Amino acid sequence: MAILTTEDLDAATVEPATVVFAGASWRHFGLKDVDNDGDVDLVLHFECQQVNLDSHATEACLEGETYDGQQVGGCDSVMIVPSDSAKDSDKDGFRDAVEACMGTNLWDDCPDSLSDDAWPPDIRVNTLVEVADALLFLEAYPSVYSTSPNYSQRLDLVASDGVVDVADALAFLSHFPSACTNP
Repeated sequence: MAILTTEDLDAATVEPATVVFAGASWRHFGLKDVDNDGDVDLVLHFECQQVNLDSHATEACLEGETYDGQQVGGCDSVMIVPSDSAKDSDKDGFRDAVEACMGTNLWDDCPDSLSDDAWPPDIRVNTLVEVADALLFLEAYPSVYSTSPNYSQRLDLVASDGVVDVADALAFLSHFPSACTNP
């Protein structure tokens, strides 16, 4: 998760110790220009298991303060998955809880198009996840930032740092070759 620097806020002035996401404290943080606009942003990593949301929650909020006491925050939509941590609704090898954190569809094991949020990413859309998919992934997403219309949270797998890049492509290499089922 990232707090982006804007005209109204310098993310480097946010006191990391004050930042919480749905009641969870961050695990680690760093300053990095994740949206490639020349400004430093604050990147925070949270563990999904520590987020405090009930099963009916549809929104989660991040809150904090700058070093001089200015309140910062924002909210976004969330989807709560069943508490069965071992459940894999679409039988794609990724637990529902993991897919929810990645922002993928818990009930779709095979993408029908590049914009489909199924996991793993079948870039060639041929029901096989293979090395050719990683090469096409790298060609299509050499460094796509969260502010780009081509950005996809499900492809920002490694650090959820707001940029889809080679590190994310390498994250799904362990799934080669694997098959999925398209109707």
